[in-house]
Amino acid sequence: MLENQAFGWLKTAITRGGGSENHTAIESSTDIHQLISGVTCDFETIKTAAASVVAEGSGETPSTISAADPTEETSSGVGIGGETKESASIEVHRQDITTRLDRIKTLLYEERSSSTAAYTSRGSTPNYNWIPSVATATFKSVTSSNLICDMITNLEILPFEARKSLAAIFNYLCVCGMDGVDSQQFTSVSQAFGGYVFQRAHLILGALVKGHECKSVDVILLCGAMLRSCLRHVTLYQWILADPQCVTLMYPFLERCVHDPNFDVFKIFVANPSKPPEVVKILYDNKVKLVKYLEGLHKEREKSDEQFRDEKGLVIGTLEDLELVER
Repeated sequence: MLENQAFGWLKTAITRGGGSENHTAIESSTDIHQLISGVTCDFETIKTAAASVVAEGSGETPSTISAADPTEETSSGVGIGGETKESASIEVHRQDITTRLDRIKTLLYEERSSSTAAYTSRGSTPNYNWIPSVATATFKSVTSSNLICDMITNLEILPFEARKSLAAIFNYLCVCGMDGVDSQQFTSVSQAFGGYVFQRAHLILGALVKGHECKSVDVILLCGAMLRSCLRHVTLYQWILADPQCVTLMYPFLERCVHDPNFDVFKIFVANPSKPPEVVKILYDNKVKLVKYLEGLHKEREKSDEQFRDEKGLVIGTLEDLELVER
C-alpha cells in the first residue's frame, strides 16, 4: 500500500486566522519536544478551567466549553457576552493547543512521506540504520508524562480540531508499523505504543469504550476510530473482551456499536478469524439477540448499498455459524 493510501489522512491540515502571536512560530516549528511541552501547558490550563466551571456549578459541561466561540475582547478587558481577560487567555491556549497538535500531525506525515519516497527509490529495500526520529520523539514525548493518556480520558474538554488531530496522532502511533510499503521502518514505534496502551488499558481503552456514551457525536466517532486502531494489536484485542474488569462494559458497548449505521467496530469483533475464546463466548451467548436485530437493521439501505448488504450478510452468517469449542 502506497503512503498516500495508507497515511494520506495525516496530511489534512487546518487553516486558522488570528490567535496568539506564537502561531507563526508554532506552524514552522520542527522541535517535537518543544511542541509537546507547549501542548502540556495548554492542556493543563484548559483542564483547570474546565474543572473550575464544573466546581462552580455553572451548568456548562466540558463539551459545551470546548465548543464555545472564540472570545472577542473589548478595550475594557471584558469580552463580548461578559467574558473576562482570563477567558480570553484560555481561548488563546485553546487555539495554541489546536495549532500545536496539527503541527505534530503534519510533521509525522512529512516524515512518512519522505520515508516512503526513499524506500521506493532504493528499490523497496529497507534501511535498517534509519530511525523515524519524528515518530520516535512523538511517542517518547506523549508517553513520558502520560500526557496522551490524560488527554484521551479528557477528550471532551479539547477544541473540536484539537480532538481530531489528537485522534490522528494516536491512530498513527498505533498502526504506523502495520501499514504502508515501508511499515518495517516504523514497527518499533507502533509496538512500543501498543505496549504503552496495554499497560494503561483500564484507563485508555476504558475511556474509548465509555466515549461511546458521550453526547458529542464527534467524540463518539473519534473514540471509535481510536478503538479500531487499538484492536489491530492482538494483546489489546484480547484484553478488551477478556479482562474481568472490562467484561461488564463490553456487551452494552457492542450493543451500541451494532446500532451505528456502518457498525464498523462491531464488524471487527465478529469477522476477525482469530477471535480469542472469550470473544467467541460473548458473541455466542448473545448471537440470537444480535442476529435478530441485524436482520432488521437498515433494511432500506440494503436496497441501494450492495457493499453494506454483503457485509451485513457476512456478519449475520458468521454469528449464526458460531460454535463453542471445548478446551
